[in-house]
Amino acid sequence: MIISWTTPYDGSSVILKYKVEIMQAGGSVFTEDKTNCDGATSSVILAAGCKVPISALLAAPYNLPWGSSIYVKVTAINVVGSSIASNAGNGAVILTSPDPPKNLADDALVTNKDTIGFTWQDGDANGGTAVLDY
Repeated sequence: MIISWTTPYDGSSVILKYKVEIMQAGGSVFTEDKTNCDGATSSVILAAGCKVPISALLAAPYNLPWGSSIYVKVTAINVVGSSIASNAGNGAVILTSPDPPKNLADDALVTNKDTIGFTWQDGDANGGTAVLDY
């Protein structure tokens, strides 16, 4: 997932770092991501953004399940101090392809010399959103 923001006005004092926080599952705790989005690195400061792998969002401390909205807030920091945190942006949902259907079987009530009928069950996981079609 790409996290990006607009560089704020710095008050004539260079921004030294950003604090990038992602909301954990449950919706009340934000945790700073210093591994994938270290706001003190020059590349993150210059880009006003970073990349966080989906695998990191699915794991601790975030533990976000497939289908979750991702909420992120950013604080700018210079020698004067910290800005207030941005509003928690929500521009992405964690989705993946659904698992394949299982238990495919002949539907004897439909199958005849001209038609083949099948039945199946949904796969174990839908990828975070309802399956729309087969």
